Amino acid sequence: MQWILGLLHGTDYLVAHLLLGSLIFYSWILSAGGEDAQVLECKKALLLRRLAVVTLVTSVLWMIVSISDMTESWLPQDLWAGISQTTFGHLWLVRIGVLLLLSFSVGPLLNTSLGRKILLLLAVTVPLVSGFTGHASAQKSFIFWRESLVISHSLSVAVWTGGLFRLHQWLGIRLRLRTVRPEMSHSVVKRFSQFAMASTGAIGITGIAMAYLAGVSPSHPLSTAYGRLVFLKLALFGLALGAAALNQFFHLRNWNPSQELQFSRVIRREIRIELALVTGAFLIAGFLARTSM
Repeated sequence: MQWILGLLHGTDYLVAHLLLGSLIFYSWILSAGGEDAQVLECKKALLLRRLAVVTLVTSVLWMIVSISDMTESWLPQDLWAGISQTTFGHLWLVRIGVLLLLSFSVGPLLNTSLGRKILLLLAVTVPLVSGFTGHASAQKSFIFWRESLVISHSLSVAVWTGGLFRLHQWLGIRLRLRTVRPEMSHSVVKRFSQFAMASTGAIGITGIAMAYLAGVSPSHPLSTAYGRLVFLKLALFGLALGAAALNQFFHLRNWNPSQELQFSRVIRREIRIELALVTGAFLIAGFLARTSM
């Protein structure tokens, strides 16, 4: 049961951040390539709706399985009591309601500036519910700082991981088309790189601070199960940063308009490596939420 809870929570955590990060990518990153870059993503509304629906499904499953674990029962009346009488249940009902709204409204709202702002505001609440029902909210000291770190960490993770996910998809579309401006891919990748450097820096700082407040010893980080999971997550994060550094300090700096297709291919290849490592980190995060500090 604990393995199922950990994997399900990690998966739900991942797709929620991909949804928010994808919206941030469309709103602030893709525009660097101009109108032509945005036209390439003609199916963005459909892709976002699918992400919202997948997140809705994982959220419902996670809530039900978690409530069953709390009540030690699968009886409908016990599950409903757990949902209706706990803060956890109330917050996840709000999250499910937001995801339902996103699933039906993403198409109409995505085409206007005000609509995108509304979508972003709604999407921000989705991963934050996980933070507000996690370890930080259960502590009795430094609540403000703990929750502030959780919020900052979650938003930074969404910018990076969701951006990676959408950039990989966008570069795939670009590679299927031969007649586009050579500078377009470089401009989009460069803009994303700027967002990625800021977000990964924030992830590192907030992650270390959260681990310290969770009781992970700086001198003996592997002395507890929680510390070992944090260390493994940090190792995957470091490897992903290595792949990101290759894009930032080698491929971007050596960009040549005459080799733009090759540039797009190698960037997409490095992004696949980053996404694989990031997925592993998310799954570990799912088990962290189920591990005693």
